Amino acid sequence: MDLYADDRQKAIYDSNVARSGSERTDQFSAKPGYSEHQSGLAMDVSTNSIHFRLDEEFAATPEGRFLADHAHEYGFIIRYPEGKSDITGYSYEPWHIRYVGKELAEELYSKGITLEEYYGYTPSEELKSEEAYGSAIDVEEIEEEY
Repeated sequence: MDLYADDRQKAIYDSNVARSGSERTDQFSAKPGYSEHQSGLAMDVSTNSIHFRLDEEFAATPEGRFLADHAHEYGFIIRYPEGKSDITGYSYEPWHIRYVGKELAEELYSKGITLEEYYGYTPSEELKSEEAYGSAIDVEEIEEEY
């Protein structure tokens, strides 16, 4: 089952807009065609103790702490880390991991930087919207390196 097909992503996005408005939704939900999940390199992780919700509470669970401390050892990063939303364009998501390869994951973890910082992509004032920022980062170019 393809959970991240455009129609599914559109339904998720539209539901979030109806509930939270488009400005707030753009801080935590990708528009159809912009989700990292569609690349096959990202996934969401949760646990039974929080009823499998995708929420910041995950960070305080044993599974969330393990992920934060060890994901890089397996080539994954916490894609949208705490305190970096001004750089990534997304709110903190301790459950959202992305595969970048072990070497890069370890470097990002040890330096405490995001994928955007590593590649020198930081949003200017004109690129504060997810759509503009997402189009400024050529994900295919980055993925070709892996």
